[in-house]
Amino acid sequence: MAKAKKHYLSGKRVLLTGATGYIGSELLPHLEAVGAKVTCTTRRTPTPEGWRHLDLENPGDTEALCRDQDVVLHMAALRGQPGKPASVIRKVNTASTEALYDGAIKAGVTDFIFVSTVGVCGFVANMSETTPYGDDDDPYHRSKADAEELLLRRKGEIERLVIIRPCVVYGERRDDGFVRNLTKLVRTGFFANIGRTSPTLQMVYIQNLIEGMLLLMSKGEHGEIYQLADERGLKVHEIANLIADVAGKRILPFKVPVLAAKVAAAGFEKLAGLLGKRAFMSPHKLQLFIAPQSFDIRKAKSLGYSPSHNVESALRKSVAALLEAL
Repeated sequence: MAKAKKHYLSGKRVLLTGATGYIGSELLPHLEAVGAKVTCTTRRTPTPEGWRHLDLENPGDTEALCRDQDVVLHMAALRGQPGKPASVIRKVNTASTEALYDGAIKAGVTDFIFVSTVGVCGFVANMSETTPYGDDDDPYHRSKADAEELLLRRKGEIERLVIIRPCVVYGERRDDGFVRNLTKLVRTGFFANIGRTSPTLQMVYIQNLIEGMLLLMSKGEHGEIYQLADERGLKVHEIANLIADVAGKRILPFKVPVLAAKVAAAGFEKLAGLLGKRAFMSPHKLQLFIAPQSFDIRKAKSLGYSPSHNVESALRKSVAALLEAL
């Protein structure tokens, strides 16, 4: 019997930021399973034994942080949060990414893997890695786009730089995000069709994402960007109907004009800000209901990416788990 080929990361020392987040916590055991020697970072104090301290609002000595590491997998980021101005989001997601990159270079790290987002190009159909950056005024997306650009400008300073762009992520343990929010809405028995058409939304199941990330960490080419998504998308109303079926609910769809939805979303966002909470709906989140978002994943597939979970079965498993937790 032929001996199984070792994974590229086997035996390599990997510094993982964002290990306590949803994607990071799901990815960590898979990194260890392929033989990576993972060191995680945290901003918490006191720092747990075996972890390294990193506060992206004040990253400190990043060369010392990256010392004795072969690979830096940078996933930690700050999304829009109540009380966090755009300047802080930019500092965390852009300036601190560059600081970490500087530290990695000085420490002799060979591979820098940056996890970005498809949101850097806005909401478009059939988006590819060559689609121009969008004019989205969302601070998170803007800061990620700026981070991508600065890393690509400096790609000659490190042996290998790979940028990975996930799209909307869903899974059994996801305690926030689009699918969870839509599940909560559909569970009430109501669903709003916004505008005249139902756009296609292509997402990525967490296990498909992990498969893709492990592949790209191994085979991704230097200075390249890769998108990861499920094989295909679904219409938003199809997602709602699937959720209703799993929940055993009969939904009563009704139509809302786009303008009215935008006014309401802006109101929800303002109210949430006054209350110091994250908005259930905002003008930005509304885009998922009114703008198509689909992705060309042929570039990742050319390296062997083949999502093993189809969207319907993955969604059903995820929704069933979410319903139990709600």
